[in-house]
Amino acid sequence: MLFFTINSYVSFLTFVIIEYAISFSYPYIALYFIILALF
Repeated sequence: MLFFTINSYVSFLTFVIIEYAISFSYPYIALYFIILALF
């Protein structure tokens, strides 16, 4: 359970880093992915 929590946290952190990297180049694509992640 603890490993799953850490793994999900790391994957979320990686997702956030990728979102920041994309947002500098393509803000609208990053916004689309954020909306897609919310729904």
